[in-house]
Amino acid sequence: MLIPVLNPSPALLGLVDELLTAPAAAADGDPVDGVVVIDDGSGQGPDGLHDQLFDALASRGALVHRLPLNRGKGAALREGVRLIAERFPGAAIVTADADGQHLPEDIRAVARGTVPRAGREGRTGYGAGSGATGTAAGTGTGPAMADGRPALVLGVRVFGADMPLRSRVGNRASTLLAAVLTGRWLPDTQSGLRGIPAAAIPWMLDQPGDRYEYEMRTLMAMAADRGTPRVRTVPVRAVYEEGNPTSSFRPVRDSLRVMRPVGAFLASGALCAGLDVGLFALLVAAGLPVAGAVVLARACSAAVNFVLNRRLVFHDTAPWWRAAARYLLLALAVVAGGATITQLLVSAGAPVLPAKIVADLVMATLSFSLQRACAVPRRRDG
Repeated sequence: MLIPVLNPSPALLGLVDELLTAPAAAADGDPVDGVVVIDDGSGQGPDGLHDQLFDALASRGALVHRLPLNRGKGAALREGVRLIAERFPGAAIVTADADGQHLPEDIRAVARGTVPRAGREGRTGYGAGSGATGTAAGTGTGPAMADGRPALVLGVRVFGADMPLRSRVGNRASTLLAAVLTGRWLPDTQSGLRGIPAAAIPWMLDQPGDRYEYEMRTLMAMAADRGTPRVRTVPVRAVYEEGNPTSSFRPVRDSLRVMRPVGAFLASGALCAGLDVGLFALLVAAGLPVAGAVVLARACSAAVNFVLNRRLVFHDTAPWWRAAARYLLLALAVVAGGATITQLLVSAGAPVLPAKIVADLVMATLSFSLQRACAVPRRRDG
């Protein structure tokens, strides 16, 4: 169990106590072996309150790792994943927020979904008095998809009337944008309750982002992975205090951070679309045949789009030649389709430039899933 915290409330003690000491309801045992708490630069707190709280957590058997400066939730999560991978290799991880929104039974449900019973049999566990305190939901790769690759488990909250307005608006907006970008409907993109299979941990450590955008990036990349989506959902309850005072999520600033990758992707596409249309118009005006103008304009804009998406939007670390080969196949298919549709419309009497724009819209609709497959970096399985 991995919990990133900033200025935590005493309620965190109760959650950790229940996870470490309360018996599990399931007959196959408790899937939560231990708890790791990453303090994201909370400091001593008023009258040393934070120091006392973290000392109490450590005395109860949690592994507490305190960062001297506030670096953001994404940085805290990545530090916790790194710590777990070093001290407990092969362990899967369940992450949860420290603001009291996740109930112990729901955390265990996500843990069971991440590490099946077979992966929990024979574990020695750890905790206070065991000589090693740590993390996670046990060993194992987690539930597999149809092709045998492990999937991230997302705890999807069932929202009620008590959900704060700022949380409702932010969650709905990010969910819609993620659906547009990935083509997958994820009901709760801002849920911090997630199960990470052991095979996905090296990939998680490679992902950029230090604040709330880190969770969004990793979730979208999993959902948009090629073939079957790599995300399973588990329904959980959400508990909100009046006004949600313990949440560190800032609706405007952090929503912009979460949506930054989406905005960068759309901006890259718009820039290259403008470049494509402009080059096409210049080439046609210079006397080049329509089909040839389509091919040359698209080749130039596709090259720019590939570089922007790979380096600035998705920060793809895969070898450039491999990513370029996949993208080239997409570009060839789009060019061929765009040239064919444009030529057909022009032959039917449509003006050249409107015909080109219509063809691009059609091809964008047909090829969107292929574009995601080439632009989104592939997950590493370990």
